[in-house]
Amino acid sequence: MGRGWFINEKEFISLLKLNFENEISFSINQKVFDNDGAVIARFQIAGFEVEIFGQNKAIEKHLAYRHLLIEFKLLKTKGEQFRESIIELKKNGMKTEAAFCKLLNLTGDPYHALLSLE
Repeated sequence: MGRGWFINEKEFISLLKLNFENEISFSINQKVFDNDGAVIARFQIAGFEVEIFGQNKAIEKHLAYRHLLIEFKLLKTKGEQFRESIIELKKNGMKTEAAFCKLLNLTGDPYHALLSLE
């Protein structure tokens, strides 16, 4: 995988604001996960909730990307009923990581619990 392009946190936040701050429920949070900083923007477009997660590291090391790989593998191996259960939980307002953890009986913080399956 390629390195992609990198900007600093301040520039990333500026780009997010420039492009999305007029969207419904726009918010930006800066968090630290396992000593790595992250920027998370959330908003709604056309009735869909959007979350943009950014870290200043190669994409294959991003926590969000790693979650997607884990979730993809689980969906592939657990079958259609599992997938439909995830969809139902999400329709009822549960976040993706929390839905996976509920069905897999994983406890603790859903974001860390999913990464434990890597």
